[in-house]
Amino acid sequence: MTTKDLIIAQFVQRYALSLQTGITDNTSLVAESPMFYHCKHCGILIESLIEDHFFPAHTICSQCEGLQKMVCLQEAKQMCQNLGTWPRRVFNTQTNQFEIKR
Repeated sequence: MTTKDLIIAQFVQRYALSLQTGITDNTSLVAESPMFYHCKHCGILIESLIEDHFFPAHTICSQCEGLQKMVCLQEAKQMCQNLGTWPRRVFNTQTNQFEIKR
């Protein structure tokens, strides 16, 4: 396996893990709950912040950012599609949240 193949395999693992653990819907949380932010590509939890945080949360994890720089992100997503795990959810850029696609 090449390094690129290993990096794409790690993306598939992160995506599969995020399917198992799920995505937190911040709109369903009670007031003053921490807000959870997930990578818009692989879905892994990036950070948890207090509700009234000042600076915007990250939307892409460091690993997917690296895939973007390597121009391999679409290939990694295609690999998930080939495995039958893509897409089960979509990232809504207006709400900055994942939505489950049925």
